Amino acid sequence: MVVVMMIAHPENLKGCRFQQPSDDTPVRAMLSAARDIVSRELFWLNQTWIERVGIIVKRSVFVVAAVSAAVVLSGCDDTTKTGSAPTPSSTLAAPVVPSLPDLPLLNRQAGNGEVVQQDGLTGAGSLDIDNGNDVDCAIVVTNGDPKSPQATIYVRANSKATLTGIEGTYYVYMKSGEDWDQATLSFTRDQQFSKFDDAFDGDSDWEITLQKSIGGNASTSDVPAF
Repeated sequence: MVVVMMIAHPENLKGCRFQQPSDDTPVRAMLSAARDIVSRELFWLNQTWIERVGIIVKRSVFVVAAVSAAVVLSGCDDTTKTGSAPTPSSTLAAPVVPSLPDLPLLNRQAGNGEVVQQDGLTGAGSLDIDNGNDVDCAIVVTNGDPKSPQATIYVRANSKATLTGIEGTYYVYMKSGEDWDQATLSFTRDQQFSKFDDAFDGDSDWEITLQKSIGGNASTSDVPAF
């Protein structure tokens, strides 16, 4: 129920005459009912306004809370990224690997006059060896291929040695150098290879001098490694 109350402007009331009703009881009752209705409507309007304001306030609080949470999360994300980003001061330098000292050179030797390899020294021939050089050498006695010798004898620098039991006609090969490797029957450094050009008779005793000498009657030649 809606009651419309019309209030006339004072200017419009000039010249108007009002008549006092003889019995104002119905009017009073009407005014009282209208006042009650207006009071209820005003109460409803106030309640509605309060509820709407409450919703607005709640929404405002929710928006503020959401914005605050976004700011906090954004700050945390930035902090994480900033903390994880490498800086020149935090970059690890490559470890310095110390250089290893040079290993000392080996200088292994066999015993002077030691037969370091043989394949049946059963003959009657012998060979005296005079190594007047400053390097050790290994004398190889073979009937043909120096890689398949009858025997190999080690003669140190400035030393002499004798090989016996040589069989048949043979050739004498030489290898010289430093650091003798018994496993490979060779020198590991400064190795040189040569041979006497003439063959030797196994029925005779021979003597050879390894250093060059004036008036020598035996020639030598360089040969490939064996």
